[in-house]
Amino acid sequence: MVVDALRDNDNKKTQRPTPREGDNLIIEERKKREKQFFFQLSGIHPTLPAEEIKGILLGEEYEHAVLEKVEQGLLIECTPQAAFRAAWRAGYCRRAVEILLRKPMPEGSWEDLVRIIARAIDFNRLLKEGESYVVRVHRIKNAYKKYSSIKIEPALGKLIGEELEGKCRAEMTAPDHTFVVLFREGEVIFGEETYKQPKGSFTDRRPDRRPFFKPGTLDPRFARLMTNLAEVGPQGILLDPFCGPGGILVEGVLMDCPIIGTDIDEQMIRGAKKNLEHFAPQKSHSLVIADARALPFQEKITAIATDPPYGRSTSTFGKAIERLLRDFLEEAKTVLVPGGTVVIGMFAEVPLATIVEEAGLELILQEEMYIHRSLTRRIGVCKKK
Repeated sequence: MVVDALRDNDNKKTQRPTPREGDNLIIEERKKREKQFFFQLSGIHPTLPAEEIKGILLGEEYEHAVLEKVEQGLLIECTPQAAFRAAWRAGYCRRAVEILLRKPMPEGSWEDLVRIIARAIDFNRLLKEGESYVVRVHRIKNAYKKYSSIKIEPALGKLIGEELEGKCRAEMTAPDHTFVVLFREGEVIFGEETYKQPKGSFTDRRPDRRPFFKPGTLDPRFARLMTNLAEVGPQGILLDPFCGPGGILVEGVLMDCPIIGTDIDEQMIRGAKKNLEHFAPQKSHSLVIADARALPFQEKITAIATDPPYGRSTSTFGKAIERLLRDFLEEAKTVLVPGGTVVIGMFAEVPLATIVEEAGLELILQEEMYIHRSLTRRIGVCKKK
């Protein structure tokens, strides 16, 4: 069967070793490797970017502890591998920084701040001889603009070089280590950048740049958010039962998630295939012509992320959207594993909470996100009980 074949193929490729039960030495070693990371998040929404990071870590089954949620930021204790993976997968995370120093914003000049940072950190422990480094200044909501990045970056870089006594060099373009001074209201964070989202990383996958284009389809960053909220990783299976041109599927497969797409429209299946083969030619996938109200699976699916058809530019094949959602969510219960997740996007006027409750699912999260002046999407995350 399609689902079993995907799972078997994935298990051969991506199994992550886990500690044996009772193996305290391995567990203690893992704890020693855990560090604190600050995830600098997009300000596009007050809660969804943070929920995305948490969804990734849960889906990838990384041990972690959420320590604090702040405006456009999330403080998490986890391993460097987990921090890198979460920031790499996320659509709305700008960077992850391993925290080396965090303190209330001190009084004084920018020169005083630079000296405080330089004295607090043992850079000889962080850099090996011959490695390169750079210092960058970032801010959340333009905090402490009076502290000039043009002055802080070279001044702190010079003090680091003096401490290292010429064993390492400053490098602006491709350094081995990027040190970050991050200002946010009331405090300063200094650390080493674990991952930074490249500029334009989603641009090539915009709907109008795909080989197969359909108006009204999801922006790739938003599609990635929905996939990550579904708490699915390489060991699970992600289903989009209204896959359309495959925007959610493309993001899922690029994050190493085994994917299945279904759609009642054969043209959409052909279009999704074209897009998947263009953006992820080496990745396996499965596409099936099927009605989302009668799916050919039984308790095999880990997570569902979907944006059902609605609006003037889409077709629900004669089915009113609320009735379609009710029928689909009833079917979703039969295909999800116990504890499986459904992430669904819908326009704000639909009573999503009522429909989810009637279907016997547990609503975990419901948020609205402004898209443009004529569309606000409601995102619901629910679980099979």
